[in-house]
Amino acid sequence: MKKQILSIFTILSVSAGIAQTIPNNGFESWASQFSAPTEPTNYVTENVFASPFVSSSNPTSVTQATGADACAGTYAAKITTVHITTNPSGGAIPNDVGVAILGGITLIPSFALKPGKPWNTRLYSVDFCYKYTPVGADNGAVVGFLTKWNGVSRDTIASAYFPLTTTVSAYTQGSASFVYSGSFPGTTLPDTLHCYFLSSANPWVPTVTATPEIGSALWIDAATAVGIKGSTKIFGNDVKSYPNPATSFVMISATSEQAVSVDVFDITGKKIAGGMFDDKKARIETAELSEGLYLYSVKDKNNKVIATGKVNVSK
Repeated sequence: MKKQILSIFTILSVSAGIAQTIPNNGFESWASQFSAPTEPTNYVTENVFASPFVSSSNPTSVTQATGADACAGTYAAKITTVHITTNPSGGAIPNDVGVAILGGITLIPSFALKPGKPWNTRLYSVDFCYKYTPVGADNGAVVGFLTKWNGVSRDTIASAYFPLTTTVSAYTQGSASFVYSGSFPGTTLPDTLHCYFLSSANPWVPTVTATPEIGSALWIDAATAVGIKGSTKIFGNDVKSYPNPATSFVMISATSEQAVSVDVFDITGKKIAGGMFDDKKARIETAELSEGLYLYSVKDKNNKVIATGKVNVSK
């Protein structure tokens, strides 16, 4: 997976500490480049190939999702696998593609994709809300990297991978946890964060052999960088959990008055517990839960996710 994506693009870097905010993490800001269909700012999508400067016959892959198709805020990103009829990338982008890449485009010395955004803290994971509707046996994925320039080339400090293999018709909490390379000291900080949201993972992820299928769709919203210390935020809403690890209970506290309820999920996305906030705190009993990692989503009165986090249960 790492070698495939690094070979397609010249990668930048980011990483290290509690957590910075992923640019446009809620997909609320959209704009057009080169008269192409709009795409989320701070992301590059196939939409740029639908510019009249490339080919007006190319389809639009990424669109704004609203209403029930938005997990938090006004918009989410709907990524649909499409077939590029005129592909100017020389094979760097597959003809059948559905992808939103955190990054931008450079025009000097030539037109090129430039994945990644500056980042200087170590991360635990990239969390997100998602729905997925594959066509046939198609598979999608969420992929992340933390990298660092060594003066000659770019080192991958950590990588994260979240597979999408089945239909998920209602918004669910997802988490791509970073696995750090043993080739670098534990104090090594990255300089760039890379995120790839894929409605079809092949050929981006070499281990995925399922053929990309036109029409496979991935909805992504509320992408959040979770720091090593475990606190996180969405749209300025800080959330903390304690004790962490938990034994018999965990207390989830929020700084925002918007916090009304919390849902707790296991790592497969199955809801296993929930509770209501009182005086900005919610208590979740964990005595009957198995040891391991759990995810939680904090919601407002409209049942919209306003923050996410993680808690470990240890007995």
